[in-house]
Amino acid sequence: MSLNIPHQVYEIQAINRNPNKKYGFLDGAGGVGKSHAIATFIKSFELDDQYVFLGPTGKSVSVAEEKGMNGSTLHRFFMIETNDTNDKIQKHLTLRFGTIEYYYAELKKKLIDIKILFIDEVSMINNHLLDFILTTMDIIAPNVMIWLAGDYHQLPPVIDATKVEYASVGNSIDMVRAAIIKRQMGVVKFITRYRSDNETYNEFLHDLRQGQYLNSVDVANWIAHFFNVWDDNIPLPKELLSKLTFLDQNADEVVRINKKMLAELPGKVFKSTMKLLTDKYPKNCFRERNYIIDAFQLDNTLEFKIGSKILFRVNDQNGAYKNGDEGIVVDVKQKTVIIKKFSGDNEILLEISKHHYNSSLVDKANGYVIEAEQWPFSLGTARTIHKSQGDGFEWLHINLKFLSYSYLEDDFKWRLMYVVLSRVIDPSKVWIPKSSIEILKNNRNFLKKVGWHKFSLNFESNDMEYQEYLPRTRS
Repeated sequence: MSLNIPHQVYEIQAINRNPNKKYGFLDGAGGVGKSHAIATFIKSFELDDQYVFLGPTGKSVSVAEEKGMNGSTLHRFFMIETNDTNDKIQKHLTLRFGTIEYYYAELKKKLIDIKILFIDEVSMINNHLLDFILTTMDIIAPNVMIWLAGDYHQLPPVIDATKVEYASVGNSIDMVRAAIIKRQMGVVKFITRYRSDNETYNEFLHDLRQGQYLNSVDVANWIAHFFNVWDDNIPLPKELLSKLTFLDQNADEVVRINKKMLAELPGKVFKSTMKLLTDKYPKNCFRERNYIIDAFQLDNTLEFKIGSKILFRVNDQNGAYKNGDEGIVVDVKQKTVIIKKFSGDNEILLEISKHHYNSSLVDKANGYVIEAEQWPFSLGTARTIHKSQGDGFEWLHINLKFLSYSYLEDDFKWRLMYVVLSRVIDPSKVWIPKSSIEILKNNRNFLKKVGWHKFSLNFESNDMEYQEYLPRTRS
């Protein structure tokens, strides 16, 4: 095998061959190369169709497919339509399949040739859902090795904490710790950062993730050093506004920004509605069919103008663009749109047609023949922080006003801030309002209140076990 294979690939294989390990965990921040290591492992050991890569979001699945892996959303693969409690998940499946045994039989069909299950972005999967999945796999496919990957410093699952019935639903890290303590789970650590070329910024982010900064003023000064700070009272230049992606904690604010930017652009509004070309699915499986369409990540109705900032939502077969690439609409023709795509410091003109969305070969074999047509992009001026997890952005606008929200817990504020800061590809292309710097400075002690040990797999102590930062120039 090639000497360029990451050493973690060999660690994965060693744990995979250990008969005492039922599970494995790929532990590391966003952009460290976990998905790359999985793809390399699959290729190096010629697993072919003996595995499946699952994620809680369409984005996580798209990342896998971009690297040549067989992917599916977690809910679609396990035919679960809810993030509820374990009890409600079982009731839902019993109602849908008649008996839980019939559900097991249907799931077994999907697992006939599967030897390894990879589950990505585990921090976004709640403990009840993960417990149900692991328990189910232990019952119907105990010989399948399960690998979890993710970073518990990033965003937790979305839970309605106002309802008493969800009091026990939360983060799944305690389950992972328990498996490690029982020596059922092997851990492979990833440290080196890949997202940014600025190693000084990477090292700052690495230390921030591990709790080395407890004074928010120090963090604010570092951010002001790396990013472009602008006075909130002075409008940003229009040519810059057309490039920036605005990240916000509030979904309504994201909609408002996108609509506002669209309204302010001159010219005609182009409107496109998703077209279903083929829509065949088994009887009484309408919800499953809807999950397949949701996983396409297309807009049912899309409005845009010449000058609109966009984000590609799929991977082009010819490699012209991939999910998460950014660009600007520069012209609209009869059947194509001209996009100026950002590529590092370069800009590339692409003439694209509507994308043909297809259900996977596995879905088609199960009777779901779904085909749709729509433009392969969405408005990209603003996105929620939750939907940004897994992405990196060339041009970025960061707002930390959520740090002043009294209804948010300090741990959650920290996770939001870390996810935002870890989306950065090039710090010199990031703009942040001066008010955000002041908010961070005024919350001088909030980092001291963060329960750092809650995010760490170091279960023997409340202190973080510091890992040395390894720049990309070192092996």
